[in-house]
Amino acid sequence: MAVPSTDWQLGCKQLNQRGAHLLQTGQWADCVFMVGPPPHQVTVTAHKLILASASPVFEAMFFGGMAERDSPIPILDVQPDAFKALLMYIYTDKAELGSFEKACSIYYGAKKYMLPYLEKECTMFISLNLQPKNVCRAYELGQLFDEQLLVEKCLKIMELRTKEVLNDESFMEADIETVNKILSLDSLSIESELDLFRAVEKYAKIHLKGNLYKRSSLTHSDYSVSPPKKIKMNDSTLGQTLNLSSTATEMDKPIGIPIKTEDSKDDANSETGEVSIKMSQSYKEGQTSLDMYDECGLNNSQESNNGIELSSLRSAIGKIRFLTLPAASFAAGPARSALLSEPESFAVLMNIVSARADVPMPEGFSTSRVLRNQQNLMPEESNSKSEAVFRFTVLNFKTRRRSVESRPFHFHDMPWSIKLVPRFETSTNFIEGKYFGLYLRCNGVKDSAWSVGVHAELRLLAQGPRARNVAMQIHKTFTNKEHEWGFNRFVSWNDVMDPERGFLRGNAIEIEAHLLADTVSPTAYSAATVPPTPPTVPPTPPAMPPTAMQVLNRSATTPPSVVPRLPTGIVNRPPTPSLESSSSSSTP
Repeated sequence: MAVPSTDWQLGCKQLNQRGAHLLQTGQWADCVFMVGPPPHQVTVTAHKLILASASPVFEAMFFGGMAERDSPIPILDVQPDAFKALLMYIYTDKAELGSFEKACSIYYGAKKYMLPYLEKECTMFISLNLQPKNVCRAYELGQLFDEQLLVEKCLKIMELRTKEVLNDESFMEADIETVNKILSLDSLSIESELDLFRAVEKYAKIHLKGNLYKRSSLTHSDYSVSPPKKIKMNDSTLGQTLNLSSTATEMDKPIGIPIKTEDSKDDANSETGEVSIKMSQSYKEGQTSLDMYDECGLNNSQESNNGIELSSLRSAIGKIRFLTLPAASFAAGPARSALLSEPESFAVLMNIVSARADVPMPEGFSTSRVLRNQQNLMPEESNSKSEAVFRFTVLNFKTRRRSVESRPFHFHDMPWSIKLVPRFETSTNFIEGKYFGLYLRCNGVKDSAWSVGVHAELRLLAQGPRARNVAMQIHKTFTNKEHEWGFNRFVSWNDVMDPERGFLRGNAIEIEAHLLADTVSPTAYSAATVPPTPPTVPPTPPAMPPTAMQVLNRSATTPPSVVPRLPTGIVNRPPTPSLESSSSSSTP
């Protein structure tokens, strides 16, 4: 504690300077805190009046009916550095966050003592410093305290930099719920599902402390990928192969399954592209790997000594899309792992070989055959596509006051996005109304002249037998000067909130954009091709080609009565710049 100088007030021109002096010197301090977990506690002095003027929690602590009488006051759940930074903010209005970890600790303290402006400073700092090495921690913080914008930014990084996230040590420290969330995303930057499986396998080794891998000592002698027995496969043989109701004697026999593979290296035992799996009598029919753990006494408490439930780990395994893997890759990797029982491996392999296999997928396992890394291929594939459909889920809709923008999707070598903007308007009769605007954005190359013509339809999707989508069309040539076009009043807020309309799914809505390329060249990087400024009310768009009309859900087109508050002249008007539109989220 610094020694106060004489007449120190004369050198402090501003209030924050006086506050800093009082905090640093402890002059006139009337409360003492013991901060941090023992035995590393630190003594901190402060002033009750200053703390109470900034926080209702401190006000109740010092001047409420249940005022704190102990001295010093113990604070065990906040780190000393974070608490000192919190006091510095209260005394001087300066947020000295320093690092990602410190910002997370300060955020917790700001939440505890109800300092919303400091919370905002912390979330902004955390969002700007998101990296694969800390995104799991940030995601868990956002989930815990319902910071939806932070959660959305974390999910984008998990999608775009998946392999970096999985390979970082911080992934091994993540909660199992975070692992499950990553595995449930539909778009991931991975080479194949093997990347996900290897990460889960490594995670299991750490959190289950080897219990999971006792399976090999129990049944390894009965579990083998043996040299293939060449058999002639026909419909009858394949039917017998896929029949799990076979007797134990039949199941003990090696079963040869011909598998065509491009890379024979994936299976060390396969020169002919065949894989053989020997099923053991050690497993009962339909038994899962978790059932075996129970029999062996490995799951008596239903959780490991690290607190990770085996059922949660099984849920993570079930989200891996094994059916997207080549059969040889699965047989050489996941099928040999202790994470899967032999019947599970057999069932998955049968379904990889044939989409019409008689063997069902194990309960809880993904049946999807859609590659999750196809988003990374979209720019290359887009050259051959004349149309594209993209869906965007808007979360936290009921309380949303800020604009939000989807992640980019590619169409004709150009990145596009959907933008939703809440709008609060007052009519000439002083009647307040709330709408949301919906816009299509083309994010072309900056500082270059470009244009691309599209015919698009934006839809608010509804669910239910009588529910009808709201759909509006855009026929527009987007340029470097006019790269955003849409509807200021796409639909009223009350209509969306009406449960009979079927737009809300919990606290989220789903937007769909259907883009169709114009017959003219969609992209031309020449200033001469930039069209003149369109009139305020554009002409009626031409009918869409038959191929596109087959794709569009004509029954979803909304009649004029669906949006009664949509005045003539608003449709297709460019969005008016506003503070809300400038605060839309963007890809990190």
